[in-house]
Amino acid sequence: VELRASKLQSGWKVIFLCLSEAAKDSNRSLVDTGLSVLSGIRACHFVHVKDNFFVELVSCYAVYAESKFKDVCLKSIQALEELSH
Repeated sequence: VELRASKLQSGWKVIFLCLSEAAKDSNRSLVDTGLSVLSGIRACHFVHVKDNFFVELVSCYAVYAESKFKDVCLKSIQALEELSH
C-alpha cells in the first residue's frame, strides 16, 4: 500500500474488502493489524481514496466497529466520527 498508493486506483476496493474480512476474524493479532493498516490508509492516503472509495473506507470501519474486541470497536467508532466531519 505504501509504495503503490497513488497507482492503486480500482485496487482500493480489493484492499478494503480484505481488511473487512480481517475485521471479522477471531485472531486478535490479525484484527489489530488490519485496523492498523486501515488507519494508516486514512492517515496517509486519504487523498487517494476520498473521491472514489470513501464509502468503502467507511464500510470497512463499520465492520471493525462490530468487532468482538471492545477497544477495536471504540477506535473504529472514533474514526467514523472523525470521518463524519
